[in-house]
Amino acid sequence: MSGTTVTGARFMHEPKASSDSRLRIGSLFSGYGGLDLAVEHVFNAKTVWFSELNEPVARVFARHWPDAPNQGGPYPLW
Repeated sequence: MSGTTVTGARFMHEPKASSDSRLRIGSLFSGYGGLDLAVEHVFNAKTVWFSELNEPVARVFARHWPDAPNQGGPYPLW
């Protein structure tokens, strides 16, 4: 293609200005969220949901990730 400059496949992986292109995490057997915190830090990721049945532990997780709904609890956490 004449006049078109493309460096490898870089153009395919350019994030759109309006979208959040971070890795999204769903957390099973979440506990207090130590592993989730590490994964978020290392991979620049975002935890979008979690699953924890232990109510006191799930409350701690929900406090640190208020936008991530608990998919495993039969009770409201907030």
